[in-house]
Amino acid sequence: MIPQGNRAVFWSVAILTFWFTLSFMGFPKLVDSWFIEKSVWVWISVICWLHFPVILFLYYRDYKYTDLILLSVLLVWGFIQFDSHWVWLFKQPDPERVVRYYQAFDFWYILPKPEGRIVPDAYHTILHFLLLGTFGVWLRKVILRLR
Repeated sequence: MIPQGNRAVFWSVAILTFWFTLSFMGFPKLVDSWFIEKSVWVWISVICWLHFPVILFLYYRDYKYTDLILLSVLLVWGFIQFDSHWVWLFKQPDPERVVRYYQAFDFWYILPKPEGRIVPDAYHTILHFLLLGTFGVWLRKVILRLR
């Protein structure tokens, strides 16, 4: 049984883990499997993913430092995701960077694609909202605990 105070964070992390897992398996017209690529990003993604089953287990066991572990993972992963997918919406990218990005991530989009800018595809947009949502649930838990 998941402890009452950990349920919202546990399920938020579980949904985030499931969504992130889709990038390893691949899902037609949403995200390609990254194991097709031979790149350092596959290993970084695997390392990020391995934290989540551990965090889920620690929340299940009600380990007292799990909130700090989750915060560190969310901050590092959020920075990597922002730097990889969102920064070029605000900065002007090189034209060849735009072409490379859209060759790798050209599926469907939630946000409109302005000319000469890079906008994250729907998979990464949803992933970022799940990251922010998990951070929000975590923050609510920490604030309620401090009261």
